[in-house]
Amino acid sequence: MSSVTLSIVVMLLAAAVLAMSGLYVAERRKKARLEAQWISARRALERIQPLAGMENNLDVLLEAFSHAVEASMYAFYLLQPEKKQYTLRALRHSKPNIGRAAPSYSGLTPYPEQPYLPPLSLPIDAGRIEGAGWIAEKGVSLLHISLQGGDGILRAGPARKRSKRLETTVAETVGWFSPVVSWLLQVEASVRSGEAARKSDASWRRLLLLIAEPESVVDLAFRVAMDVMELKDAEFVSAADDEPQGETAVSLRQDGGHAVFVCRYRTPSGVGERAFRSVPAHCVMDDRRIADSLRTACLQAEAFLAAAGNRATRSERVLLLKRFASLFDAMSPWKTGYAEQMSRYATVVARDLGLPDEEVQEIATAAWIANIGEAALETGLMTKDGRFTEDEYERMKTHAELGATMAELTLGERGRIAEAIRYHHERVDGRGYPSGLTGSSIPIGARVIAVVQTFLAAVHGRKQREPLAFGVALGRLEAAAGTMLDPEVVGTFVNWFSRKRADAGETMKPLGVCWEMHCTPSSLCEVCPVYGQREKPCWTYENQACASHGKSCKQCFVYTEAAERSGGSARK
Repeated sequence: MSSVTLSIVVMLLAAAVLAMSGLYVAERRKKARLEAQWISARRALERIQPLAGMENNLDVLLEAFSHAVEASMYAFYLLQPEKKQYTLRALRHSKPNIGRAAPSYSGLTPYPEQPYLPPLSLPIDAGRIEGAGWIAEKGVSLLHISLQGGDGILRAGPARKRSKRLETTVAETVGWFSPVVSWLLQVEASVRSGEAARKSDASWRRLLLLIAEPESVVDLAFRVAMDVMELKDAEFVSAADDEPQGETAVSLRQDGGHAVFVCRYRTPSGVGERAFRSVPAHCVMDDRRIADSLRTACLQAEAFLAAAGNRATRSERVLLLKRFASLFDAMSPWKTGYAEQMSRYATVVARDLGLPDEEVQEIATAAWIANIGEAALETGLMTKDGRFTEDEYERMKTHAELGATMAELTLGERGRIAEAIRYHHERVDGRGYPSGLTGSSIPIGARVIAVVQTFLAAVHGRKQREPLAFGVALGRLEAAAGTMLDPEVVGTFVNWFSRKRADAGETMKPLGVCWEMHCTPSSLCEVCPVYGQREKPCWTYENQACASHGKSCKQCFVYTEAAERSGGSARK
């Protein structure tokens, strides 16, 4: 190789290294910027108080926006459909020589030194400008931003600098701004209904706390476990000095006549520990079931806290919501693996419906986190068995809206994921909630989730309710088609199972191994003699650990499906 050729190769390699280094630095900077914006958004959420008034809360959001976009004036307009206009509801100005935004005392009148006076209202046509753009008004260059859904308009100016990076920053910031404003409008509407507002205010406050403080999520989740497992009371304690740090474990100790379960798990800042004390006579489950469930809960708590510490990108925030849902599922032996199971079946149905891959993925995510809004309800509602009173039912119904809002605030978008969560309890006959939508006006993601959730609710038991056999559960789906459920989605789901069953033939071979069909975490299955075995049906083994996650062979849909298909009954 000549010296000239060698020099060219070296130069090309150096250029490639420099290019890769530049891309790496750019990616790191982008992630740092996204993380900073998430922190700013979270701090704004922490300061929002649902019943403090729309103007006060919008002012908090404008202050957060001022840290991302530098301007002299920030104005926010809300849509008034009855007047066919947008009305100015919040205004902020930069103080001279400080660079920080502060509210004007009048709320409408700017400081005298400001050269631009925003109008008190805008025509409804102003909301037709999609996304962010630059406009000129009275000789002043303004950044004009229409929020998703047309709820409001944000203006900032006079604009001091235009750049591609500024436009990117605006898009990223408004991504979380839009769902917050939508949620505030819902709260404002609730305030007008008086009693409903007082009852729902606590749920909205819990929702904000759950979004802003990951540790509070873990605390709440373990209190749910305490309720579900009928433990007498809980004590929060610190890790003992003589125990190994960083070890995930559940131990059973005796304290007088009490059994004390000590749960230890890793947190980003060290070791967390929760102690649960139970009076054995009041505990309906054996110690092993409690210990197994709490061990799984500890692992899910670790996974959730790890995800909470890294949520700059959209995919990381999706993972956070999934970990959130799985954490609360792990607190009940009857629901362990439920969210993932919802997602898997929803994926199958969405694909068989011929939906685009991107929409299939969104439906799969929505199905996984469809019930996260329940975490914002009082613990007694989350864990209650049996029928709700009329008042309890009305409060329970808000979980769909709460869950959709949580998804919107965390993902920073009002898209199909949140829509599917918000409307997954609608009925095709219009008798569902929250909006009484009918037929195809219900988003397809919501219709898919409704079918899958109805099936899984039937084949999974609860503490005081036995599960239905596989065939009976499918029969209920078909009976509900056209009234409660979408007939096409029901047909797609039933046909998928029919193909699977035809492939299996008239044998006692199950459609799949039990731990995969139930999406049961390995932390529960690893102590079971069935785990990892594929040669024989699970019900032929002795001493299965099914009871640790609320199952028994004769009621499990893995067993009842095979028994019905074979025309007989399975025997050990």
